[in-house]
Amino acid sequence: MRALTDAEVAVLTAMIQHAPPDIAPESVTEERRMMWLNQVPRVSVARECGCGTCASIEFALDGVPVSQVWSDEALSAYDVRQDALVFVHIINDVIWELEVAPVQDTVVTTPNPAALDFSGWSEP
Repeated sequence: MRALTDAEVAVLTAMIQHAPPDIAPESVTEERRMMWLNQVPRVSVARECGCGTCASIEFALDGVPVSQVWSDEALSAYDVRQDALVFVHIINDVIWELEVAPVQDTVVTTPNPAALDFSGWSEP
């Protein structure tokens, strides 16, 4: 396990504050966003994806890895600088994963929050 980098904290915070949910927009209230934001200082990186192309990381909350099941909430954005999809997956109101996946077959890094488009992505 390791601490989040400043860049990971910045993008995770921006995603929680601004990213729309993938499904059921009415389920993501300001109260839930505040609850998730309050978890950010308590999360650490439990696992980094080993694919070699993405910048995805899974979290531990208070040192305990979050169970790996399908997320019940997903906040999404598009990284316009890297042509990548960005998601924050949440399971039972606990932040589970920051997923950064390239749209093309390229290597991506942790996004700069200024490069995130929260209006949705559509294939060109």
